Amino acid sequence: MASKKNWFAWKTASYRENYTIGCDEKPARVSRSSLYYMPVGIDAETLELMNEIDQVFTKYPFFGSRQIAAYLPRNGFHAGRHRVRRLMQIMGLRAIYKGPKTSKKHPQPQRSVVPCR
Repeated sequence: MASKKNWFAWKTASYRENYTIGCDEKPARVSRSSLYYMPVGIDAETLELMNEIDQVFTKYPFFGSRQIAAYLPRNGFHAGRHRVRRLMQIMGLRAIYKGPKTSKKHPQPQRSVVPCR
């Protein structure tokens, strides 16, 4: 396996131009596509949608992805629940809702079991 120094050097564009995978003396056990992958930025349409989701969430912090997806067409945006969910996750938004009452004790008193003699 290639050393960490070689691995991080792959990320620089100048190193990629001057060096190919075949020249490495010990090839890394990583697919070629992951080494040459250049991440794609977020387009303007998605940024507008993210801004609208943020505005809706600010107004209604108890809305989850389903309710936000249902609310968006009122403002002229159309997105499915899964896309809204993914974008909310990227932005770090989580709905506020009442959780289970885990600290509440059981209404019946607990009985200790005593073995018979």
